[in-house]
Amino acid sequence: MAKTKRTRKEPVPKDRLIKLKLTLSQRAFFNQFYPEKTNILSGVLLRDIQNKVNLTQKELKTLDAKPREGGGFVWQSENDKLTTVCFTLAEITFLQGRVNDLDRRESISRDILDAALKIRDVNVQA
Repeated sequence: MAKTKRTRKEPVPKDRLIKLKLTLSQRAFFNQFYPEKTNILSGVLLRDIQNKVNLTQKELKTLDAKPREGGGFVWQSENDKLTTVCFTLAEITFLQGRVNDLDRRESISRDILDAALKIRDVNVQA
């Protein structure tokens, strides 16, 4: 049986993991999606998401980030490799809610714009 490629328009089956290709820098800035305070259920989802997007020491070394004067970091863009991160439907739904909330408040920074668009474009409708 031949595999068919799922397009962006098709809903994600509830029992499947959603794979997003994120750069190391997108993962480094993922905490901008997180609320300052939350309830227990959302807190558990946040912890699980954070465990998936955390950068390893090897990835940090690959990124070769250096502190920038005035705050923040700078790195060589050729070192910013894509990695695949698998999320559950609950995690993606939560992240989409966060993207929508940040968008309504006009609080999406340039650092997370590309990741926000990838999250927003996952079709989770049943």
